Amino acid sequence: MITAYTPTFGNSVLKLSSSTSLTVTLLLALSNLLWLPIMAALSDRTGRRPLLIACTLLAVLLWFSFIFGSYNGAMVPFVTEIMPADFRTTGFSLPYSLAAGCSADSRLR
Repeated sequence: MITAYTPTFGNSVLKLSSSTSLTVTLLLALSNLLWLPIMAALSDRTGRRPLLIACTLLAVLLWFSFIFGSYNGAMVPFVTEIMPADFRTTGFSLPYSLAAGCSADSRLR
């Protein structure tokens, strides 16, 4: 799916030139050429199930990271912009410091 649809997606959705889309596809193929034998050897050593579980966990964590980054990319500037300029530094740093301090305190208990 990745190598077959990448050129079409690059051309039609991302509006990339054909050569750029095909270059990306070539890089994906080279990545597969590198990773497939390495991961096959790893699955021979560790077993199929642990590798599949680890990859699934990684995919879920990367998805959560995407959501967190997307939210914070808009939230942090928004919170900063809604505060008056004279109060902005204190208004943003004080709640952040309190939250970080409370988080550190709960880990020490």
